[in-house]
Amino acid sequence: MGSAAILRAIAKENIKPDAIILELPFTSLLGAVQARLKRSKIPAFPLAELMVFWGGVQNGFNGFAHKPIDYAKQVNCPTLILQGELDSTVNIQKIEDLQQSINATKKLVIFPQAGHQSLITVDKKLWQENVEDFLGNL
Repeated sequence: MGSAAILRAIAKENIKPDAIILELPFTSLLGAVQARLKRSKIPAFPLAELMVFWGGVQNGFNGFAHKPIDYAKQVNCPTLILQGELDSTVNIQKIEDLQQSINATKKLVIFPQAGHQSLITVDKKLWQENVEDFLGNL
């Protein structure tokens, strides 16, 4: 949820960071809920739609419009995207689509042995090298 919050803050709150790091972003709230239900072997339809609708009602926002991939179009600062290749929540193609939506220098790093989990715990060396390189080149 941190990556979505960063992208939304840039798009909706006019936040202008010098750079951002997105770890395990998702491209839409509905898609993320559907994937989590499927991973838990729970039929996604219509439960995902009901959860997104009701969660939005309870929290005063349109959950169907919460699409970090759309927010990414407003990003104009260097961006590092870190993603697990085995992530069952968001597939690599959607992450590549999100990357293409960013109108700035960007780099996507795929962690081959990682799913949807803290990437530093899977490959500390790969994580540290890429984060240090990204921050060192700002």
